[in-house]
Amino acid sequence: MPDGYLGNDTTSSLVCQPLSGVYTMDTTLPASATNFVNFNTIALKLNNCGVAGPVTINIANGTYAEQFTLNQIYGTSATNTVTFQSASGIAANAVIQFNGGSSAANNFVVKMNGADYTIWKNLTLQSTNASFSTLVWQLNNTRFNTYRKVAFNGPSGSLTSTNNALVFANNTSTATPGQGDDNNIFDSCLFNNGAYGIYSYVSYGSAYTYNCAFTNNTFNNQYYMGMNLSFHLSMNIHNNNINTNSTYSNYYGINYASNTGIQHAGKISRNRISAPNANGYGIAAYYMNGPNCSVLNNMINIGVGSGSPSYGMYMWYSNCKIHHNTVNITSGNANSYAAYIYNNEYSRPSSDIRYNILANSGNGATAGYCIYSVSNNTPFTTIDSNVYYQGAGAGNFGNFNGSVYTTFAAWKAEWVLLMILALL
Repeated sequence: MPDGYLGNDTTSSLVCQPLSGVYTMDTTLPASATNFVNFNTIALKLNNCGVAGPVTINIANGTYAEQFTLNQIYGTSATNTVTFQSASGIAANAVIQFNGGSSAANNFVVKMNGADYTIWKNLTLQSTNASFSTLVWQLNNTRFNTYRKVAFNGPSGSLTSTNNALVFANNTSTATPGQGDDNNIFDSCLFNNGAYGIYSYVSYGSAYTYNCAFTNNTFNNQYYMGMNLSFHLSMNIHNNNINTNSTYSNYYGINYASNTGIQHAGKISRNRISAPNANGYGIAAYYMNGPNCSVLNNMINIGVGSGSPSYGMYMWYSNCKIHHNTVNITSGNANSYAAYIYNNEYSRPSSDIRYNILANSGNGATAGYCIYSVSNNTPFTTIDSNVYYQGAGAGNFGNFNGSVYTTFAAWKAEWVLLMILALL
């Protein structure tokens, strides 16, 4: 009771102890200082108390029906990471799922709200909700996170909404000015079903997203797009298997757009894309520019029937090295192209399109173009040493600067003439 005398007053405060060290997530054990029994308690502790050293959370075998949010975690760094991993080392043994999404606001299993320096290993995240099935929602400058050997399982069906993107990243507000969702890594992961494997639209005003890596992953049966990446610069899309049973007429294996003329060192390499029952785009790249930008050693097979066109490589305002790719179009649509190169004089350095195998096999009865190359500035464009093939019923061979050529010989003669004139 207040007595007016301050000398014997007391005060108290609750001190939040930051996490550091190894912890377990095991519902068969009682909650303790080192064992958690649900993910929301872990998230509350990390969000409120932060970390004082590296943290590892070993997740016991089981299926956990939860959704939780990680905010920016105080104390995390390249050294002080937070690792969530299956205790057994087997992704199928530790499953986190949430099927109760009812709107975009709660459409997630894990919401990465500005969280940095987390590592996710050997886990399964899943949802069977056909309307809202996002597993990871990434926003507000979420940076330096790694997903390795994680299985992302979504519903199957004719899905095209971003609400069915297994990983969804969008820009809502800037936590730190001048930053994007930089340096995130998806490596050796498995993406099953959904509309998109990864949908990442990450522009924060004038700040773009740099140095993200998408490597060694497998994308199975996304209906609309394997990967959709916008406002990424100097990204590495390497050695992914993208396979789909989709029958969509506007499918994309990889859809990339920097949406800027900024030169960067992005790479799309050694990816294998197979969409034998769909039409659309194997690799579509917009504004991929720079002396170290490259599209290399990709294998693409796409196309069916004759109703809709398909494009193996669709390069729009992109000046980069396009080398050693193998493309086979199996749509019989006459307006299909193994390679579609548009306005490749947009910025320097030159476009360099060499050593590719560009086949438009068609559907056995009809076939489209091998190459479309329009709006060239000839001194800054190299198209050479490629192998071309057209299947039965082929119409025109190629289009160069708006003129259609029915045969390879006619197309080559025009190209050689333009090169000679450019040297005069």
